[in-house]
Amino acid sequence: MRRVLAAATAGLLMLGALAACSSSGSGSISHGKVKVEKGNGKITVQDGNSSISVGDAKLPKSFPTDNVPLPDGGALKAVVAGKDGGASYYSLTYAFAGKDLKTVASGYKRALQDHGFVIKQSAAVGGSAGSFAAYTAVGKNWDVVAYSGGSEGTDGAMSLQVTKHDPTKNVAPGS
Repeated sequence: MRRVLAAATAGLLMLGALAACSSSGSGSISHGKVKVEKGNGKITVQDGNSSISVGDAKLPKSFPTDNVPLPDGGALKAVVAGKDGGASYYSLTYAFAGKDLKTVASGYKRALQDHGFVIKQSAAVGGSAGSFAAYTAVGKNWDVVAYSGGSEGTDGAMSLQVTKHDPTKNVAPGS
């Protein structure tokens, strides 16, 4: 999982550098297996089986939509997808405009449970300044770690880490 986060961070830094080099228009840059596309409010970097998409992101065709429900009402803003040792992984970030993130988080937790996921760990804090929730949902084929946070009445975000289920690994938040 650390390699996934390191790859995502490196990709986002690369995207920032590309955006600084060319702040207008659209285009495509290819170097070996790496392809970078910019345009229509979206930047995508692809390298073989791995990809990073930022902006008005789209789910990769390989995402297991039949097995993993997605949160309602959010705009998908960033996607990291790839394989680690043959196992697929996805990191999705959603933006929620002016919604109570506590309600969004609990609604998504119920959707996961309705799809047969078991909530193994859960933590939430909240107050007048905002709320944060994190939980782990273990499924038959896939596991989801969800993080959400924001202030009431303002924009908030939810991040999902979706990995192929492996009973030998700890899928707790932060692992």
